[in-house]
Amino acid sequence: AKPVRRAVVAVKAEAAEAAVVDADEYDDDDDEEFEEDEDDEYYDDDKDGDRLEAVCKARFLIGSPYKFRRVLFQIRGKSYREALMLLEFLPWRACKPVLKALQSAAANAQNHFNMDK
Repeated sequence: AKPVRRAVVAVKAEAAEAAVVDADEYDDDDDEEFEEDEDDEYYDDDKDGDRLEAVCKARFLIGSPYKFRRVLFQIRGKSYREALMLLEFLPWRACKPVLKALQSAAANAQNHFNMDK
């Protein structure tokens, strides 16, 4: 018998940005001092390293991974509310397990990390 591919859906909920800093608050006089950081190969430009994430992984779902990828592609990068609206109105059957996983990830974020939905 041929091994069956199983679909695994992983959904992450991330904390939103706390505040937007206005660029006019700071002087541009210090730009010359920090120009060397842009060329440094060891300079860490990862600003998302300290963001909180709550993860929900749905396993052993019925359906092909291609069908789940089609749904996940539609909601990737969207806010929680936008993703909820999209998942409720998309016509595909794979939306229901993804919707449940998204709601579970949001509940995990709310319970474990005190994040808002």
